Amino acid sequence: MNELKAQAQGGKEIFYLLGGAALVLLGARLILRHPLIKGYLEQIELGDLVKGVAPDLERYLRLRAM
Repeated sequence: MNELKAQAQGGKEIFYLLGGAALVLLGARLILRHPLIKGYLEQIELGDLVKGVAPDLERYLRLRAM
């Protein structure tokens, strides 16, 4: 009996996880479809973004390796 309850609880947790992920994706899609956000994204070049993120990523990887 306890095993059935544990399985049901695990299924419920997965359902909540997938539902939350779906809501995050839906929200991101709604934000990215906004005309103002589209304009900002069109102005950003990928090279500039990589240059800005690379130092933070390197610092994170060094801290993680400690």
